[in-house]
Amino acid sequence: MPYIKRLVEDDLVAKMAASGAVLIKGPKSCGKTETASQYAKSELKMDRDPQVSVIMATNPQLLLQGETPRLIDEWQEQPEIWNYVRHEVDKRKSKGQFILTGSANPPENVRLHSGAGRFTVLQMDTMTWQELGYSSGTVKLSDLLIGAGNDYYEPSISLDFIIERICIGGWPALINENIKNALKMNRGYIDLLCEVDMIRVSGVKRNPYKVRSLLRSLSRNIATLVDNKTLEKDVKINETNELSRNTLSDYLEALSKLMIL
Repeated sequence: MPYIKRLVEDDLVAKMAASGAVLIKGPKSCGKTETASQYAKSELKMDRDPQVSVIMATNPQLLLQGETPRLIDEWQEQPEIWNYVRHEVDKRKSKGQFILTGSANPPENVRLHSGAGRFTVLQMDTMTWQELGYSSGTVKLSDLLIGAGNDYYEPSISLDFIIERICIGGWPALINENIKNALKMNRGYIDLLCEVDMIRVSGVKRNPYKVRSLLRSLSRNIATLVDNKTLEKDVKINETNELSRNTLSDYLEALSKLMIL
């Protein structure tokens, strides 16, 4: 399938021109690597190359060698690479040297310099209604806020179609999938999130049933103001799903690290 241009690309180009390194953050499978690859001239897959951990322990500077911009994908697998990139940016004194992508924040026990003055950050999410081709983008919220809305006509889209597309979601890999296959893939995404990713990102065993209950509660409360007390009551469907206030906070923090929340 041909690559579809993302709306954040203009921002990415601007930030590459302004800083030595750009960090693209976003949930797993939202298209960060594919978009970054459109601009990178060399790539390093931190989660795929078995030699990375050996080189990090012996001569990490080797990992930074390559044509620029150099893409360092899933950088959080070896979080110390952040500091080496920072120093390399200082050394080279050039813009647009590195693009880092990551679908999780590094562990809190890893000491990282803020990167101020060397890094800019770009948030990326799943594909928008406009990127998927269902909106022309004629009406912009920024225009409406300054009273500059223009007359326009856009054919209506059926409610059934909107609901179906919400269920499929904006994942690039699901663009041409039917709803039956997409639902299976999305359920698999949630299964891995609850049973693997939550444990990996926090280093603590998590109850997948309670994670699912919390995700359902968060879904029910989208676009509303909600506090932890409300979520706690909502999750407490029965005694086995009860979450203490502290545990709830830990779960929310883990979901934030995974950029799901």
